[in-house]
Amino acid sequence: MTETKDTLLKNLLVEIGQMNIQALRKYYKELYGVETKQKCKELLRRRIAYRLQERRYGGLSQADAEFLDSLADQDPLANLNLVTIPYQQGMKIIPGTKFVREWHGVTYEAIFRGRRQYEYRGRIYSSLTAISTLITGTHWSGTTFFGVRSDD
Repeated sequence: MTETKDTLLKNLLVEIGQMNIQALRKYYKELYGVETKQKCKELLRRRIAYRLQERRYGGLSQADAEFLDSLADQDPLANLNLVTIPYQQGMKIIPGTKFVREWHGVTYEAIFRGRRQYEYRGRIYSSLTAISTLITGTHWSGTTFFGVRSDD
């Protein structure tokens, strides 16, 4: 019986390697119960393969899951609590979110670290506006500069 399940799993892994993006998204929804907007076929294949193998062989042991949870509790970037940013009523972002903008041929990147904490080039600023003003040399709304939009 084990050999049959292993053969089935191997066949499924080969099959997902041949799926197009639409088929992968559909299969992902079947396995995870939620839709994905992922556009990278390879990442979808890996997530699907993981879930198939997890179903076949089991997931993490309780001890491993608790160990990883304890590590995550000590890492502020692992805390995925949404934070409302003050200048966009109702807009929520996750610590670790990157804001990227190409301007005058240079790519600029800021990372949201927590409430009123944005990292740019190793320094912490209180807003995206402070960063965009530094980059442009003139007052410029940070949300406009980095193209932040609300989904409201």
